[in-house]
Amino acid sequence: FFSAHLIWPPHLSFSLQIPNFQTPTMTTVTCSPSLADIRALQADNLDRLRDSLQQINIRDVVPLLVARNVLRSYEMGALYAKGSDEQVDALIDLLKTKNHWVGPLTDALIRNGKAPIAKILLELQNGK
Repeated sequence: FFSAHLIWPPHLSFSLQIPNFQTPTMTTVTCSPSLADIRALQADNLDRLRDSLQQINIRDVVPLLVARNVLRSYEMGALYAKGSDEQVDALIDLLKTKNHWVGPLTDALIRNGKAPIAKILLELQNGK
């Protein structure tokens, strides 16, 4: 009997039925979502947060993202060069191209007194 299970958050997993040739039953294998699926989910979450992120000062958050190696210093300069109305949209578009930004952004929000926005981000990431 063959069975394989990968550990992954249940709301991001799916099952695949594989025929088991040793017995006349089907075996369920839980597979992790692809990087493209994760990025699509995170991009959707950023779009949902767009209105909330308008409340933050980019200059408080972006240096922490650079320090945590999410953004590069030249990207920070490009964000600062934008008008104040365009900065949040530019940050969202930039984060959509990155991996592993959720934790550092959550940390930056909390450190800058925006814990309610960080809580919303975490709830979106956990599928609530």
